[in-house]
Amino acid sequence: MPRQAINLGERGPHLLLVNLGLGQDKRGPLGYAETTYLMPDGSRYPTSLAGFALWKWLDATGRSPVAVVFACTESAWNQKQEALRKHAAELGLEPSKISPPVILGLPQTLEDVWAMIEPMESRLRAYHDAAGPVLHLDLTHAFRAIPLAHLLIALYFQERGLATVGVCGYGVFQEGQAETPYIDLSHLLHLARWAQAVRSFRERFDTTGLAGLLEQYEREARHAAVQSGMIPPPEVRRLISAARLAGPYFAAGLPLELGVHVGQTLGQTTRESLEKAATKLVAAQQSLVLELFDALHPLTPGQVAKKSAKASLVLDKQELARQMRLLKLWLQAGLPERALLVLREVVINRLLLAANPESWLEHGIREQAETVLNDVFRPEEPPLPSSPELKVLRSLWREITNRRNPLAHAGMCKSEVDVGQLSEAVEELVEKLEALLELDEPWQELARQLSTSGEGKA
Repeated sequence: MPRQAINLGERGPHLLLVNLGLGQDKRGPLGYAETTYLMPDGSRYPTSLAGFALWKWLDATGRSPVAVVFACTESAWNQKQEALRKHAAELGLEPSKISPPVILGLPQTLEDVWAMIEPMESRLRAYHDAAGPVLHLDLTHAFRAIPLAHLLIALYFQERGLATVGVCGYGVFQEGQAETPYIDLSHLLHLARWAQAVRSFRERFDTTGLAGLLEQYEREARHAAVQSGMIPPPEVRRLISAARLAGPYFAAGLPLELGVHVGQTLGQTTRESLEKAATKLVAAQQSLVLELFDALHPLTPGQVAKKSAKASLVLDKQELARQMRLLKLWLQAGLPERALLVLREVVINRLLLAANPESWLEHGIREQAETVLNDVFRPEEPPLPSSPELKVLRSLWREITNRRNPLAHAGMCKSEVDVGQLSEAVEELVEKLEALLELDEPWQELARQLSTSGEGKA
């Protein structure tokens, strides 16, 4: 049986919602033509109501519904309920499973769509267990906008944890055709997952969800390639692995670890080699794969050692530029607190680039740099003049400290920590730092103080 026929991840209880219209009187009591529905696994069920074919298929594949609910207008239910129970018995189904209907109107406005949700949700909750019911839908005999509305409502229920979407079936009936293909439109909801993952990637730089979806396709393509005697290229898999790693490190606000792990995983992958590999393995997702690469590759350091990679990182202007790119991504992702904490480290890094880049990851050196920035070491009399640029730098450092300390030590503050307008404030601080990064004199001036303080401490 094809994999698509049964979702092995489904858990019960199963609930079947069947759309029912008035049909045509000339078609008999149920209003629809007799046909044989051809199910996705090749099973055939003759009936005049597509929902009953789905019901029989669910029974045959171990997903027998605990209840069958018809979604229809009140007039349709009043006219057809007896004929429905009779036809169910004729097919060997259990008429006692037919529950009171969900009475619906034709949705013409957004308010009408919301009006459809409440009665469907109430019925779901009646069969809700720890896992939530599996909701199967037959959309064949629904009227106009209802199939589209029900598909999206089912997805809405799933995202809320009220149900798991099962089969969303539709019978493709054609007059004079002996068999009617019955297709499962729930696969369209897979596209919705892709849309959500792409949105999370673009808005919050969440690469994990996108990596998970790409991985499924890449794994199947690799298997097919091996079966055909081809050695699958490694670039797409490297990118997916890098995207999986990038997500948690980005969320944790770790610029060095993120860069190291993404760089090590991508290895020698180039955009050109990735494009060729994607053409062979995941052609439909090629543009998305390249977009993901374009986002991740600039976040890798210039050189990443195979061993002791973090300790081997080189502090230079390219590394500072990489960290500034990450700062902006954190702001874009709505994580100003992460950006603020890293912003402080970037200021220290810039000072150490001027003073002692070889030891920039040593704890003691960083503590000394922080002390100099805090202006704790006072020069001997007469005081050394401070340049206007250094005054701006010290002011920036104080602003960063004043913003960062309440966030880092909220438990020590009796007053409430205010995060209002934090994104805008941190964005302004990033802009100020950018203007200072290319200057040399204020950093050199502090570097001289750092050197003097280090000698005094020694």
